[in-house]
Amino acid sequence: FSLDKEIIDQEPFPHPSENPDRVIVLMGRTGAGKSALANCIGGKSDVFTESSGTGSETLGTPDALLAVRFEGRRYVLKIIDTIGFGDNRLPMEDVLLELAYLASKCRGGIHQLIFVTSNRFTEVEEDAFDLVQSVIFQPTVLKHTTVVRTKCPDFEDPGAESKVREDLQRDCKLMKNIKTFIVIDNPPMQGSKRRQEVAAADRIAARQKLLTHLIGNCTEQYNPDNLQEV
Repeated sequence: FSLDKEIIDQEPFPHPSENPDRVIVLMGRTGAGKSALANCIGGKSDVFTESSGTGSETLGTPDALLAVRFEGRRYVLKIIDTIGFGDNRLPMEDVLLELAYLASKCRGGIHQLIFVTSNRFTEVEEDAFDLVQSVIFQPTVLKHTTVVRTKCPDFEDPGAESKVREDLQRDCKLMKNIKTFIVIDNPPMQGSKRRQEVAAADRIAARQKLLTHLIGNCTEQYNPDNLQEV
């Protein structure tokens, strides 16, 4: 049983010259599961380096073109991972420089900004979220933002997403401007064969939910003037 053998058929890597159907940016606190989420969306397990702890494995602003087949059609996704907020190993100046570099990678626009969190919002996340929507993009990016709560074993509970929405909106007032909150569990593909099988099953369910949203709902490109000026 493998993440690469799932109900959404695997596709070969697209040619680098192909134009993406969706451009997706992942942001969030160190250890929240951004890179694991990127692999989950693409149906891979090793394109983005995943962290098994609280430290960040993502250095710089890596991106990848991945192809998926969803409901009979092939889509090319450009997924841009970012350095995590709150990694004490890196000076804040370096983090800010990487975020500025992110803007250059988004020239031409994005379809969705995914803000990844694995718990309640902290002050670090709230400050970072404010920086993203006010400096790197513009406040209108909130209309093109999805919050994904990872590492939630109760993700199949019908009330899970409502509870996460309520909690995060209490933590951060900007959350009230976001319509979509998705709750998943994307555990690392590590450990015994049985643990990897359980992790793969959870990632399959998460990927189905994420692609349904990203392909079905995120059709409009967000391309503010400041991205063209980078």
